[in-house]
Amino acid sequence: RRVLFRSNTALPDALAQAVAAEAGRDVRVVPLAVETLGPPGTSTGTYLGMVTADARAIAGALGGTP
Repeated sequence: RRVLFRSNTALPDALAQAVAAEAGRDVRVVPLAVETLGPPGTSTGTYLGMVTADARAIAGALGGTP
């Protein structure tokens, strides 16, 4: 599996998609919540929720169980 993890704040989706396309193979772009919490009441609205959501996204993207 080829995966590109992108920051939800530092790497715009268009840039991440362009980098994935340049790789010349099927690359999945997975956004991660970093550097900032999500809105209150969302899965990334707390630090623990943000870290848990990112761990699940990483595990799922790499073929593990989220």
